[in-house]
Amino acid sequence: MTALVCQLPYPKIEDLPKDGKSAKVLLQAFAGQSGQLTMLLQYNLQLICGEKFAKDVQNTLESLALAKQKHLELLGKAILQLGVQPTYRTYPNRTEFCTQNVCKATNAKQMIFADLVGETDCLATYQKMLFVLKNNDVLNLVERLIKDQQLQIDTLKRIWKNL
Repeated sequence: MTALVCQLPYPKIEDLPKDGKSAKVLLQAFAGQSGQLTMLLQYNLQLICGEKFAKDVQNTLESLALAKQKHLELLGKAILQLGVQPTYRTYPNRTEFCTQNVCKATNAKQMIFADLVGETDCLATYQKMLFVLKNNDVLNLVERLIKDQQLQIDTLKRIWKNL
């Protein structure tokens, strides 16, 4: 199983200079209410507790979960490289991560709809970052992650149409 991501390389994050401000901005995508951790947990819950989907839809949900894991890893490593310890709380209000934003629906249509809403919210979070970030290296990472988000939203829209 492979992650549902674009077949484009990610920018290198190993050489990011220390930049605490950019790191704190990335925390929203890492563990914010519309972040990658929320969506990873949502896909995992759907695969465990949800209705049995057709095999191709189940495979897509697994690929989406792998993509969220990949994004969490990239964001976490970038945050750490930028000089901030990645944590499951947001900035600036330092809200601890809470699973209240993970959709607990078990009906297929409700689940895919929640996924579309969640991925669209993730995309909006990344797009807002484009207006705040000043670090071009971090901007390049966010722009690359946006490409994955758009692919994931398009994929979920196709599934939604076929339910």
